[in-house]
Amino acid sequence: MMRMMNIRRHDVQVHFRFLPMSALVAALASSRTTMRCGGGKLAWLAVALVAHGVAGAAVVDRPPTPVRPVDFERDISALQVPFVAGSDDGDTRVAFHARTVAGTLFVTRAGQLVYRFPVRSDAARSRVRGWVLTETLVGAHPVPRSGPAALARVSRFVGNDPAAWKHDVPTFTRVSLGDAWPGVAVDLAARGAGIEKIFTLAPGADAARIAVRVSGAMRLAHDRDGT
Repeated sequence: MMRMMNIRRHDVQVHFRFLPMSALVAALASSRTTMRCGGGKLAWLAVALVAHGVAGAAVVDRPPTPVRPVDFERDISALQVPFVAGSDDGDTRVAFHARTVAGTLFVTRAGQLVYRFPVRSDAARSRVRGWVLTETLVGAHPVPRSGPAALARVSRFVGNDPAAWKHDVPTFTRVSLGDAWPGVAVDLAARGAGIEKIFTLAPGADAARIAVRVSGAMRLAHDRDGT
């Protein structure tokens, strides 16, 4: 009759599967039989088991490889955030919005990008609700419209009036601002904690016309990766 025994020593786990003596004799008679042991002590243990009329094939399990720590900033940067048409509070000036990890982006019907960032510290939250950053395409004529459809659907049930509830609302992977400047198409993509602006130039288009005015920031700087 087959039995199992586990031996743990110095974080190394050894499994023994016990067989009848007849099975041991048949195994030793075969030239292909291999017994793997983790050291001399395991070999002596196998001999002792043979003396008692049982034997086992020992398999040594090494400690598992440590799990890689989660790099939240790196992993979240690739997360795609969908755009939703309109705003949750019914503001008619908003064409689309996207809720990123850092805050919410509102794309107005005039093509402005309005970022609303929450206050992180409790002390500051008691004095101010958050801050707003606005980006305007200088000398451009953006026309916001939806891009490719995303798989996600959103629902919002606020208040007691079912007529004001929203359910199964479609979302989009991108928002297009059209040809904001002659021959320069602008698209928006929301990823993780940021918004990516994609400029696509047609042959002969003048890249020097691309200009963005930022309001609400105390200073501007480049990150190490150029963003």
